[in-house]
Amino acid sequence: MNFLERFHCAINGEKPDKVPILGYKGLFPHGAFERYLRNRGLGLISYANLVSETVENEKNCYANFGEHTEVTRSIPGGMVTNRFISGAAEARIVEAVHRLYTDSWIKRPEDYDVLISLIEQSSFSVNLTSFKERLADLGTDGYMLEGTAPAYTGLLSFLGVLCWTFEQVENPDRFNDLVNAYRRRSEKKVDILCSIDEIKMIMLGDITDNMGPNRLKEGDMPFWKKNVPILQKAGKKCGIHAHASILRPHLSNLSEMGLDFIESFTPPPYSDLPLPELRQSVGDSVCIYINIPEAVFYSGYDYTKKYTVELLQSDPSYRKAIGITEMGMMGVTEKTRNIFEEGFRAVFDAVDECS
Repeated sequence: MNFLERFHCAINGEKPDKVPILGYKGLFPHGAFERYLRNRGLGLISYANLVSETVENEKNCYANFGEHTEVTRSIPGGMVTNRFISGAAEARIVEAVHRLYTDSWIKRPEDYDVLISLIEQSSFSVNLTSFKERLADLGTDGYMLEGTAPAYTGLLSFLGVLCWTFEQVENPDRFNDLVNAYRRRSEKKVDILCSIDEIKMIMLGDITDNMGPNRLKEGDMPFWKKNVPILQKAGKKCGIHAHASILRPHLSNLSEMGLDFIESFTPPPYSDLPLPELRQSVGDSVCIYINIPEAVFYSGYDYTKKYTVELLQSDPSYRKAIGITEMGMMGVTEKTRNIFEEGFRAVFDAVDECS
């Protein structure tokens, strides 16, 4: 089987020739080691970015300050500014970096009105030409992913973690106004995604250690309950990014979302949730992408291979994959490169042994 055939088996609950292994394009530097992993079956996930968002009468201004870029968004009636760390290229990496290192869009009470206007005046357009070219280039070596985040989760990336954390406590009424505006924006994008036959895989937010299960359920469960069935009826597979160290309290939420896949689930020693416990909660209808904890690699090849074999054997379902969908080779230095390369070789050898 090629990667895409293998992946389609896993996502649909059929038996593949071996467990698929996949990772985000850009998490492995292009070169000898990426070629080695791809020759062994690594599939690539590439963000489609086929839906563009614009705001009529908006003007943007960019200013560079060393490692940061200051962005000013202006519309008739007001403007907001924010600073972002510069340099990341891939969309998923940009999102993660921005979440950690943004300044804040909200500095004054009136900034809420500007942000809400920006969100409510936004419109979407689709560029299928570029998407189809990238899809043809990817071929059977991976798949394209699009998405839209529910409001409470989505605002974490939009506002930055500090602003998001403090504003919902210090200004709950205005924060909820922003949540409601963002929810309407996300549902507009759901309508667009349903109309694009070419895109099949949809990401709908994530679970992080910044949010508790009750607030997540209150803020975003209505979105998932309403829109996951709509997208599935349009032929889409819906998932969530769940790289959190405290996952057990979210089990009931994960089982209620009605998802097709859970990405970046990382078992102990990183998280508090073993794979069999997650499987028991979500059932056999969900494909689980298992991210191997990078800390395991430091125990060497033999331990990593044994860990991976036992992990795969703990879940008899065909709906699973090894999802190197978090760090990959990001942050690897000259001192740690051999450790990580050996670790990934052990994971691939374990998958072959379990075939």
